[in-house]
Amino acid sequence: MKLLFQSISEGSCLLNLDARDMREIVQAAVEFLVQTGRLPEHLCDDVIEGILEREKSVPTAIGHACAVPHLYNDAISQPAMVFVRLRHGVNLGAPDGIATRFIFLLIGSNEQTPQHLDTLSSIARLMSDNVFHFEATYAKNQQDVLNAIERHVNRNVLAAPPKPRSVTEGLN
Repeated sequence: MKLLFQSISEGSCLLNLDARDMREIVQAAVEFLVQTGRLPEHLCDDVIEGILEREKSVPTAIGHACAVPHLYNDAISQPAMVFVRLRHGVNLGAPDGIATRFIFLLIGSNEQTPQHLDTLSSIARLMSDNVFHFEATYAKNQQDVLNAIERHVNRNVLAAPPKPRSVTEGLN
């Protein structure tokens, strides 16, 4: 959840992107990373093509209106993420048949894969939360998205387990 929250806090948030397919989505997200200094310009085309090649073999639409296209390449020195909310859902072949509206694009080096796995897990939990899903759909800006993530975390923090009671306590 750390990379997700940090990235959006730093401005990696594109709301209401008007795109009709994965190529347009990836191109806009990667160009955004270049424009905001999170990816060197000379890597732009390689990253776009790398993500699209991976999508051909293993599509990343995971359901709950969400896709997580990603690329690991040792030419990428710093991990980066972009949260994209599409203006209109796009059929990317999700297993649940729901049009994809939320994209979490992740890039990093091969050695950053373990951190991205944690982020992927956080994204899956986040997107299966109907309240977050609703709030993200109607978020007006980056701060609204951050607030929705924070509320999700607060709703899902595990409470301390109850103190075990002895057998004789229950008999009184």
